[in-house]
Amino acid sequence: MSSNFFDPKFTALLWTMNGAAMAQEFAEMFDEHTRDLAGQYFAEARAFVLSLACTAPGISPPRSMTELIKRIEPNWLTTAWAREPEVAAEVAVMQTAKPPIVTELAMMLRGLAADMNAAGTGADSDVR
Repeated sequence: MSSNFFDPKFTALLWTMNGAAMAQEFAEMFDEHTRDLAGQYFAEARAFVLSLACTAPGISPPRSMTELIKRIEPNWLTTAWAREPEVAAEVAVMQTAKPPIVTELAMMLRGLAADMNAAGTGADSDVR
């Protein structure tokens, strides 16, 4: 699927996707398309965090941008994945990067949400 976060039809479909597909759409949106190792590291780390937020065990995928942004937070991620301590360790390591990856991703999502709302595509809407 061609991701167009400013197309109302795509935005409506986005919030009905399964967690893995949703995480992939956001990861592709934020992929820096760079060949340098630092850029690849950050793109892969953001994709990992998106995957954690969208596929947390026993929790349905986020159904709005507001809900997704709330999940892109170290405490939420480590609590949601509490049965897998290695995940908490990975989240902690990502926060030591410069810039902290989880915090940076949340800022990127807030910027995307503002742009989507300005374009009238309803980033704040959900499917509940």
